Amino acid sequence: LKLGGERRVLTVLFLDMENFTTLSESLEPTKVVEIINVYFDALSNVIMSEGGTVDKFEGDAIMALFGAPLPIEDHAVRACSAALKIRAKVMEINSITEQNLNVRVGVASGEAIVGNMGSTERFDYTAMGDTVNTASRLEGINKFYSTKILVTGATKDAIGSTCGAREIDKICPKGKNEPITIYELLEKECNFLGEWDEGLKDYRNGAFAEAAEKFKKILSSHPEDGPSKTMLGRINETPSAPEGWDGVWRFKEK
Repeated sequence: LKLGGERRVLTVLFLDMENFTTLSESLEPTKVVEIINVYFDALSNVIMSEGGTVDKFEGDAIMALFGAPLPIEDHAVRACSAALKIRAKVMEINSITEQNLNVRVGVASGEAIVGNMGSTERFDYTAMGDTVNTASRLEGINKFYSTKILVTGATKDAIGSTCGAREIDKICPKGKNEPITIYELLEKECNFLGEWDEGLKDYRNGAFAEAAEKFKKILSSHPEDGPSKTMLGRINETPSAPEGWDGVWRFKEK
């Protein structure tokens, strides 16, 4: 074993318990550890059952690799399948533990540097690079759209029609200059995709009033749809497209 890395195309998955802080404030530390270990054990098994590698645990988060250390041809499909199973498994464990934990997931596919990294005395096998950073950012960006699983365009292209997905937005995460298109991985069939796609097209083209009407129509029958609420909220704050509008939402916070 020695320090060093290689460039590899893979898929990275980040997950985080979105309301774990509230739980930890209300329970004894030993009970918190007991609960989180139950979830981590189950979710790690889901990841490994899809051929993924649990890279690390960070507080109430998990980072997993699909396609490293051993290459996997369908790494994006396996990562998305794991993401959907993770969501279902959390709901199952909640019913047993009587907790109300939820999980957000970010998935990104692309090149990364994988290998043993750290100091000469202590190092770990891990991955680093823009793909890793993007997966981590997408996990957090879920909260701005009230979504649960966000994936990059590269991941969406790689999975094809294997998993259902809808285009959510074209964004620049804070600190990045190149826009990326993000998709919501669907846990169930979405029967208003046509209306959503039309609204998103209007929004991108700067036709905010027309887009608002379509998002309102979606919310009249699906009031829980987070992305429609987000888009409508933006339009309410800025009723007309700003000068130089290019359809890209640039985040100012993580």
